[in-house]
Parts: sequence; C-alpha cells; structure tokens
Amino acid sequence: MVGHYRNVGEDGMFRACAEEAEHLVVSEGDAASLERAYRDTATMTAERLLVRLEGNVIWQPTSDPATGRAGEKQRAWYVERFVGLETGDTCP
Repeated sequence: MVGHYRNVGEDGMFRACAEEAEHLVVSEGDAASLERAYRDTATMTAERLLVRLEGNVIWQPTSDPATGRAGEKQRAWYVERFVGLETGDTCP
C-alpha cells in the first residue's frame, strides 16, 4: 500500500493514496521502522512523505477524554511491515 505518512506531535498519521482521510498509526507492529525512516528523512515539522507499507485498518478505542469521546472506536492503521520510502511526493 502506498500513501502519505507524517508525524503530528507524538502521533503518526497515514493516508492511503486511494483514501481521502488520514488516520492514526498505532505504535505496534512495524510502526517503529516507519517512524525511524521518517525521522531520518523529514526536514520539516509534520512533513508528508510518500511511503510503501503492508498493513491494515483496525478499530481501536479512543483514549482522549478531552474530546468527550473516550471509549468510542476510531479507525487506525496497523503497520505489519514498513517496505520503504517512495520517490517523489505524488501518489501513483
């Protein structure tokens, strides 16, 4: 799967090329490899990088009581395997 990844604060966010919305990347699976590559490559805060990964969507409970939605389910990405960075910044 190819899409744009960026880091917002402490959270990784991913938007697959075929989708309109971006979603949180959970810190399990191979997310650490994706985060390391991002930190080594990004030159600006919250910069979007085109990446290739193997993963799937999961539903997980929200954990931010400030939103008033704690305990509800939110869509998130689980990275099974970070494949690598893609050249360019435009979805194929």
